[in-house]
Amino acid sequence: MLSNKGFLLLIIHMDMHRLPLVCVLGWLLALPFVGSAFAQSYPPPGPGNGSGPGSQPPVYNALLEAHDAARVVIDPPHRNDVLTIMGYGGVRSVDRWMFVYYDPSVSSHGRAVVVSRGKIERVQPVDSRNTYPRDMSFSPANVTLKEPPAILRSAAVLARRKGIEYDNTRMLLRRSVDGTSLVWRVELLSARKSMGYVYVSPRTASVVRFENSELVAQQKGKQFVRDVQGTFMNMGGELEQFFTGKRTVDK
Repeated sequence: MLSNKGFLLLIIHMDMHRLPLVCVLGWLLALPFVGSAFAQSYPPPGPGNGSGPGSQPPVYNALLEAHDAARVVIDPPHRNDVLTIMGYGGVRSVDRWMFVYYDPSVSSHGRAVVVSRGKIERVQPVDSRNTYPRDMSFSPANVTLKEPPAILRSAAVLARRKGIEYDNTRMLLRRSVDGTSLVWRVELLSARKSMGYVYVSPRTASVVRFENSELVAQQKGKQFVRDVQGTFMNMGGELEQFFTGKRTVDK
């Protein structure tokens, strides 16, 4: 395709005696329309057209990818009804997730799905004397606006500020008892020893508060302890050991 300038040079070099003047004028008048059509058919690289340095790649979220993998085993009406999310991994990322979905087909109305590196490892009904209410569920895509590495980075910043050394983490997301708030609770672990808990907003990745492990151990009524222990008490020590590598709730 010739540019406007190139086309004009071509006209100049043509034998003007053999080409009628009306044809030359017609070509000249058509040049703006040809250039406009070419620009629309082949837009320059940039934001919004998938090419060039300004284009935006699709956002990757390991948590939502794990959720997509896990929910295929749940009945379609409840694939976005998540009651609890737990993640277990390192300082910067989580590679193993457990989702508890609302499932009225089992007595507890809860079904646990463990996903590791994008593949389902285990599916098990939650064995509980209580039943999960559906109004405690949430859709991960609607509340986890910040991906897990951003949550862990916020926890790491606070840990450095407090001089806490740790090498693995456990994340928990579920509604509070009153059903209103959702906050990530990141447990900082050195080997298997708890070094404290960082509460982080799933929407902004800002730190809400910190609680050291000694304080939580002294105050058994703390909601975080009830949430973590209650989750595994409902499922049994076998699943706890499978998910975290340790067994505590039924010893």
